[in-house]
Amino acid sequence: MAAARAKAGGMSGEIQVGYAPSLTVQILPQALRIFQAEFPGVRVMLHDLSTEEMLSQLHAGKLQLALMVQPTKKTLRGLRFEELARYPLQVAVAPTHPLAKLRSISLEKVTQERLIGYTQKDYPEYHDEVAALFQTVGRKPQIVQETRRREQLDRGGGIWRGVALVPSCVSCMVGRD
Repeated sequence: MAAARAKAGGMSGEIQVGYAPSLTVQILPQALRIFQAEFPGVRVMLHDLSTEEMLSQLHAGKLQLALMVQPTKKTLRGLRFEELARYPLQVAVAPTHPLAKLRSISLEKVTQERLIGYTQKDYPEYHDEVAALFQTVGRKPQIVQETRRREQLDRGGGIWRGVALVPSCVSCMVGRD
């Protein structure tokens, strides 16, 4: 935000902001309202990008700010990260999936399912988090289908063919189904 404020210091101009839609659905609208109220002459250009794309564009100076999952210290390379929110992973399945009938789902049950997840190339931190979660029960995740976008998990047929582990904030975008 300091970089964005510095850029907006002249009260006019444009800032480039990268974001991950599923992770910022609860943060971005309010942040934009507050920023635009304080700096009405500043145009905010939003770019829907993967974590890797955001990091690359931040390093290249093409973005002034990015709203993303916390990257590793190695990938930050001189960038500063500030945590704004934390969203635990949750299980997403089709309403007709056998797990949908359960009130709670053990991690052991999830480890027996075919997983649909985000691509390793674009979201390596997702794979690290899922692997760490599965390691707590001595298993490795079986990700059989990968997608680059959250919308493909629910509209592209992803969860209809398996189980997805998604950030809890996604539920406000797709509802109980």
